[in-house]
Amino acid sequence: MGYAAKIQHKTGARARVQIAQRPDDEEAWNNVLQEVRRHTQSAKVRGNRTTRSLVFEAEDTLGLDEALRSVGEAGILELIEASPKDRKIGVWELPIKDWQEVSDQFLRQISEGRLDLRSTLGFSLLALGIRQSLKAKFLPAGLTLLIYALTFLKRSEVLSES
Repeated sequence: MGYAAKIQHKTGARARVQIAQRPDDEEAWNNVLQEVRRHTQSAKVRGNRTTRSLVFEAEDTLGLDEALRSVGEAGILELIEASPKDRKIGVWELPIKDWQEVSDQFLRQISEGRLDLRSTLGFSLLALGIRQSLKAKFLPAGLTLLIYALTFLKRSEVLSES
């Protein structure tokens, strides 16, 4: 029976697999890595003992799937897909609506409710529009920034509450 391992991410012809329990010593890790490489003809495999992870890189998705399947069939690793809640999601991986909500909450928290995302963007665009206008670039850059600024400021919750 092999080591339990999660496929942490899989994109195109590349996958990162994390082994649940680190092999006991350097020699055991090298044996696992050697066995994985021996059973994966269609992909290159790199390993990092410290993070307990293996990176599979193939020519295409079919080669990657073949490599992962052959490692599983050989009994070296018991592969399971990581569920989305198991993954650590960075701010740039969030959908844009969630990113807006997180940013809005952050601005409200640090400003004690005096700023929201729309008003901050509105005032920033207003300042940039005035700056462009003063640099004799009123059309189209300055005017466009001013129109965007007014749109954000008109919809701003903080300004409408005042």
